[in-house]
Amino acid sequence: MTKLFSAHIIGNALLLLLGYYWLGLGESDGLHLAFSAAIILLFTLGTLCLHGTSLVQFREQSTFAAAARRTLKSIAPLFVLGIAVVLVYIALNYFYNSFGHEAFNIGSYSTMKLRRPVEPTKVLTAFHVIIWILQWFVVPILALPLAAEVANRGWAAFTPAAFHRSKKILFWIEAGVILVAATHLPLHLFFWIPKMSSFSLEVISVTVRIGLGYLLFTAGLLAVEYFAAGHPAQHGTFAVTTD
Repeated sequence: MTKLFSAHIIGNALLLLLGYYWLGLGESDGLHLAFSAAIILLFTLGTLCLHGTSLVQFREQSTFAAAARRTLKSIAPLFVLGIAVVLVYIALNYFYNSFGHEAFNIGSYSTMKLRRPVEPTKVLTAFHVIIWILQWFVVPILALPLAAEVANRGWAAFTPAAFHRSKKILFWIEAGVILVAATHLPLHLFFWIPKMSSFSLEVISVTVRIGLGYLLFTAGLLAVEYFAAGHPAQHGTFAVTTD
């Protein structure tokens, strides 16, 4: 799996840089808007190819090249799945930011019915926790096994059977814990500012924390994809690859 890990180390870094570059693009006219859309398309296709390849390789225990070829053959259904997931996250983000008035109404109604004060802020906090669980647990844990099936089988994977991994409680624990750790621990490392006695040590500290956080992020994503794809032991085979 050396090639796969190396591809993720380089590929994720390039994708992050591409995303950062896109954030600074202007969209003042049609030409700039088209260029911005092209960058988004390139980012999307790169993400699908990179992570689709890992899902295929973990599932089939094939070589990196063979997994990449199979992923490219399934790029169209993967793209459709990716758009669907993005739309779900846009909807969740909309609800996250537009529930203030409803929280006030629910708090007032609950206060009237329960005969004791129910603060709207607590209602809003509870709603935000639910959205957070959906964003970081439910949607990824449902989408990743489906993505693994689609990357392997193309359009034929869009069946209820593709969610068989998501029916296992152990998978929810494995994937959920690793996914949250892979996305939140690097941020904590980045924003943690230890006291240093000199500017040189501060630079070294930032460099080490960013590097360690990036390695945690990459390894965590690969671990989640490993469990989502279903590793060999879960399929009753123990094929070994030298790739």
